[in-house]
Amino acid sequence: MRKLFSTLSPILIVAGALSANMVRSPVFAQASAQASAQRVQTGSAPATNSSKPSPLPQNKADNLSAGVVKTLTFFEPHGYAVRVFEENQQLKINLYDQRTRSLLLNGASVTQQSTSDRTIYLHQGEPTIRVLVAGDGTQQLYFGDTPVADGQPAITTNPDSQTNSDTTFRIDAASPAENRTLKSGPIQVTVSYTPPSTTRMDDADENLQYQVSYEGDQRPEATIKATAEAYSSASLLLRDLDSDGLSEVIVQNYSGGAHCCTNTAVYSWQNNKFTRIESGYLDGSGGSFEDLDSDGLSEFISADNRFLYLFSSYAGSFPPPLISTFKGGEFTETTRQYPALIREQIAQIEKTFADKNYEGERNGLLAGYVAMKSLVGEYDAGWAYMLAHYDAESEWGLEIRNEEGKETGSYPDFPTALAAFLNQTRYR
Repeated sequence: MRKLFSTLSPILIVAGALSANMVRSPVFAQASAQASAQRVQTGSAPATNSSKPSPLPQNKADNLSAGVVKTLTFFEPHGYAVRVFEENQQLKINLYDQRTRSLLLNGASVTQQSTSDRTIYLHQGEPTIRVLVAGDGTQQLYFGDTPVADGQPAITTNPDSQTNSDTTFRIDAASPAENRTLKSGPIQVTVSYTPPSTTRMDDADENLQYQVSYEGDQRPEATIKATAEAYSSASLLLRDLDSDGLSEVIVQNYSGGAHCCTNTAVYSWQNNKFTRIESGYLDGSGGSFEDLDSDGLSEFISADNRFLYLFSSYAGSFPPPLISTFKGGEFTETTRQYPALIREQIAQIEKTFADKNYEGERNGLLAGYVAMKSLVGEYDAGWAYMLAHYDAESEWGLEIRNEEGKETGSYPDFPTALAAFLNQTRYR
């Protein structure tokens, strides 16, 4: 089994047809506290997978449904994913609840109210929803008159965890925090946070400082000091992920940006020192821990972000799930042990293609579909389904590139490109 640590970000798919969980990459770094002390103190991410996703050219980002669908705004306030889009000259909204994994609004109608300094999209119904987009690009979701904190990462699927406690602390974007201490047994973390002065992401560099320590142990191995950027929010949580009697420290910091980016770091006390696993900056609001089989070991439910933008736009991508189990300071991929979860996502895609009126992107969904069918041992059936439904006109993802990213050729069609990719990523 591959050892890794991954996170997910539920987003909304083309024209409200689907919801999916997405991340940037299944490749992660691990280091002992002592060996990486200098790097951690500067707030630098590991060399592996530390960069943020490169933005797509605007024409590709908006190239949805052959011009029929155009995304107007997309963001992920705490616990939700919101997409306002124009379809056939009508304004619509999708609203996805990340904790319950349910689509609250699916292509519901909205009206637009614009002034010189802001635009408001209003859905009148149950629930009443307002989406505010300020002139500086700041986005805000309201349930009635109640705002939802923008960009707040959802560390767990438990709604009660939003409340600060001795083991959980969520930083408010506008409220500073100084030397706030969380403690669980001998494990403790002290955190300070300075809100950015403006909405620019580069003003948030290293504005989150925290110290992880083992109480009563004065050795250097028992303390880690770290800094990170927190553009609009950050979360810290003490939780025993593998039932060994000691809590892990989970730190998530959100950088801001369109479906971007959250870093997750997990600190674990192993062999009388702290180890650290870091995801690097991943799409969206991070991921969720859950003990899927009630064996005392927490799974981190995620998705394979290598499928994003590959054969379609971001909104038209549907990566397969990626699940990893934590034990002894390490995450090991265990995706194939949860076929029921995989089949749920397979069924979502099949439901979409069963809709005779579906006009959205196809190949990004089908790439994930074939990979998921392979995960449950049904690759041949998945491949046949793809051949019956793919878009032969789309040229997205047909480029062949070398290790430097330079284009060296092209595949003749989508099935050939997909087969090469699935071989490369070991789904075949």
